[in-house]
Amino acid sequence: MPLRITWMLCALACCAVSCSAPSSDDSGSGELEDNFVSSYEGPKILLKAKFSPGEYTLTEALDMNMRITAEGDTVPIEMAMELSGGVVITEPDARGDQKMRFTCESIAMTNVTGSVKQHFDSRGGGGQSEDLARLLRPMIGWGATLTVDANGKFKRIEGIELLMERISSSGVPSQQSRALRKQMQTFLNEMLTKHWGKLLPTEPVGPGDTWEGKINVGSVPALGELGVKANCRLRDIRETPGGKIAEVAFKMVMSIRDKPLDMSALGGGGGAEARIGSMVFQGNGTFEFDTSIGLSTLVKMRMTCDGDMAIRPPGEE
Repeated sequence: MPLRITWMLCALACCAVSCSAPSSDDSGSGELEDNFVSSYEGPKILLKAKFSPGEYTLTEALDMNMRITAEGDTVPIEMAMELSGGVVITEPDARGDQKMRFTCESIAMTNVTGSVKQHFDSRGGGGQSEDLARLLRPMIGWGATLTVDANGKFKRIEGIELLMERISSSGVPSQQSRALRKQMQTFLNEMLTKHWGKLLPTEPVGPGDTWEGKINVGSVPALGELGVKANCRLRDIRETPGGKIAEVAFKMVMSIRDKPLDMSALGGGGGAEARIGSMVFQGNGTFEFDTSIGLSTLVKMRMTCDGDMAIRPPGEE
């Protein structure tokens, strides 16, 4: 399984959690094993996405274990990633529009595919992979700006083309980056305009309360349609000088079945064709939702993935 595919799946998982606050298990039982007892005795709170002007820090950490079977060979993949950056939300302008700008400040990733280990950390250190650096280093200092109207609806996103240009200049083929740019633009537009906050609870919640939800994302880069099931439990509410922080435990499942893999954003495959038979991601973790700004500011997740695919070499019928 190429490194580029691994990165795509990782990015997908992070986006799904941070944009929509998802979770669930595939059994549909809605059970979350969590014995934590909260000391909070205040009123229930509403976890609602909003955009309070100010400067904030966003951190996401993901550990993933994958087993992908292709043409009878099973390849184990282990990956750990941590990304951190700053978020600036502006005051509303005369029309009520606001801008939310995210700037990537650091990223670290370790990827082990079979017996091959690659590592990159933007903060420095030895033993770093140049192949991984070409893909990730362009993200450092890169920023994306989202424009939101007075009703909290996303109008546009800027910065994807700049990121793809930076990746191309680092050595990634321009044809591949163009295909990825188009797919990423479509994916982010869908996530922000159709699914933002859809998996948050619709009613106020208190410690111990649970909720479920699901969405169907139709434009995941390279993968196409992806179903997401969600099941969350509010573990705790912490009082801070800036407001209330909700800590949520979650389980999640994302699944793909019988879909062609779009190779254009994954290096083209040299004319090869690939089709996913089944791919199921299951994860669990926690996220912290800052109710004063209406955003998840810290996400930690462990994820497993089992899947199989068929690959047809160029020219083979």
